[in-house]
Amino acid sequence: MADKIAKVLHRAVLFGVGATYATAEGIKAFANNMVKKGELSRPEAEKFAEDLTKRTKQVRSEMQRVVKKAVSGALQKSDIASREELKRLEKRIRQLEKKLAKTRTPRT
Repeated sequence: MADKIAKVLHRAVLFGVGATYATAEGIKAFANNMVKKGELSRPEAEKFAEDLTKRTKQVRSEMQRVVKKAVSGALQKSDIASREELKRLEKRIRQLEKKLAKTRTPRT
């Protein structure tokens, strides 16, 4: 189950990186094309590209929040221990080992 979740996360990250690159390049190319066609002036195209890039970042941020929430929920449902839970257990084991060591009597 953990392997399956890791694969999904990996694909989501790759998709996000690819979408970011393609979007930035695509926005610039589209704006430049509009200038070449005479449909936008250079300042209008720059403003358009800036506004669209800003909106894309907002959408990406929201998408990351939604994915993080979904992954978190999936991890909780999969009954996998969190890092904090493991750290607490390790600390408790060390404490118990120390107590056990103190209760043992040395053999003579």
